[in-house]
Amino acid sequence: MKNHQIENKSFCRKTRRSVSGGLLSFVLALSLVLSPVGVGNPATGNRCQIETVEDAERGESVTTCSVEKQAGTAEWRIHYQNLTDDEKTVYDTIDSLMERFSPIDLTWEEIIDKASEEGAAGAFREYLESGQAIKLELSRDYGNEEGENAINTGVRYAYVADHPLDMRAQLCGILSYIDGSTVYVCLYYDAGYRDFDRYQQEADTAYEKDLAAIRADKRFEEGNKPAIELVIADYVCAKIKYVDSDDWNHSHTTYGPLLFSEGVCEAITLYTCLLNNSFGIETYCLASNGHAWNLVKLDDDYYELDNTWDLTDDYGVHRHKYFNLTTKQIRGERGKNADESHDRDPIGNRLPQATGTKYTYKYVWEMTGKVSEKPMPEGGVFPTKNKLKIKGLVFSLENDGTAVLISADYKKGKLTVPHHVKYKGWLYEVYQIDPEVFYNYAELKTIILPTTVIVIGEKAFYGCKKLSSITLGNVDIGKAAFKGIRKKAHFYVQCNESDYDEVQARILDSGAKKPQIERLATSYKQG
Repeated sequence: MKNHQIENKSFCRKTRRSVSGGLLSFVLALSLVLSPVGVGNPATGNRCQIETVEDAERGESVTTCSVEKQAGTAEWRIHYQNLTDDEKTVYDTIDSLMERFSPIDLTWEEIIDKASEEGAAGAFREYLESGQAIKLELSRDYGNEEGENAINTGVRYAYVADHPLDMRAQLCGILSYIDGSTVYVCLYYDAGYRDFDRYQQEADTAYEKDLAAIRADKRFEEGNKPAIELVIADYVCAKIKYVDSDDWNHSHTTYGPLLFSEGVCEAITLYTCLLNNSFGIETYCLASNGHAWNLVKLDDDYYELDNTWDLTDDYGVHRHKYFNLTTKQIRGERGKNADESHDRDPIGNRLPQATGTKYTYKYVWEMTGKVSEKPMPEGGVFPTKNKLKIKGLVFSLENDGTAVLISADYKKGKLTVPHHVKYKGWLYEVYQIDPEVFYNYAELKTIILPTTVIVIGEKAFYGCKKLSSITLGNVDIGKAAFKGIRKKAHFYVQCNESDYDEVQARILDSGAKKPQIERLATSYKQG
């Protein structure tokens, strides 16, 4: 049986309280070993200086890896060490090809078509002769789904994770074509990316700026790994916007977070791994069928960390809900309707389960001076309140940390609804406007709703005859919610392009007369 690598142009799509994705099976099969071993220039083996020192407190010898960090050389062979011998052979072959770096000037599709037409031996003959491809004979037949996942996807992403600042590894296509126990390995130009020297210079500069910004945080303390991990998590969540870009290299590799401050879960996971390991925080990448996140080692314990699900881009708040959880906590309750987003793939299961309970967000928050948002309540249950009045708006607070706008005493012409409200130090996300809240508000001219609001009740703005400007997100709109507002009122919609038609239809059905509807290019964010 002949199998070739299917490039995993996969994605992780963040939604309210959940992430769904495409076919990410075995993607980011990176979490393969327990301790960092090598850093440095590709294709030179284990690159760190191994040192043995005496730990006076423990009364024992400790082996460490001492490396001088240089721009463009933030690389760790930590995901290499637990590969099988055959997997290591393919990994080392990729390393060798990266060292000579002469990619085939064909797309992935063209190489595969050529192999299908001429057979593997014929298609790769000229590339073997030129040194652009290498032929391997492995110990067994990998021409099946399990072997394809291990050799193609697993090894490729292990290599990418071990070289998070090497733009050749991030942006160049890596292909392994399997023909039974024979594997042809080559590099090819992916998506027209050619100017790797420029990409590398840009990435190195952005990386150094990131490190400087992290060190500038007043909570940063050299050698205090839990504190630095929190600083990095906050930095990532403040900087990165979740986006599934048409440019795969922007949204699925470290290139996107470094240069454009954007990416999906794969990019965010790799970027977190890059920054954490740069400060000596042993960090790995985990994957499920549809999502990617990190595993962090602090002292002798492991914790699971998901910066993607803690991003602030949608709601403006980083609650640290997925900071340093146990494996059991991040997976949630098992049952018929269990969310499988954090169920590790088979390769990820080679790493230990996270059982650490010391360095929770609450513990690290207190350790670092209570600077960021307060932790979640014990058990995740928030205090409730039937009526909380803030600047003329009355909210009902729910025990899941959400808030509903239930009434208003507001006389001004412009209103910006907050994305969250505070009560007893806790943050509550505003997600609904109840029916008739602004019924016949004669003076209201402009309303700005945050993207957290996903429900507008019936007749919520009925009869607001001067209302001419409405900003909203991907929201369900109740019957006659905008009936009686100003004719040809402008609606500014903040949503993905794929959702825009549906939101338009809801606005047209809301009772508004001849509304002028426009999709905003960027999401509205409140401070």
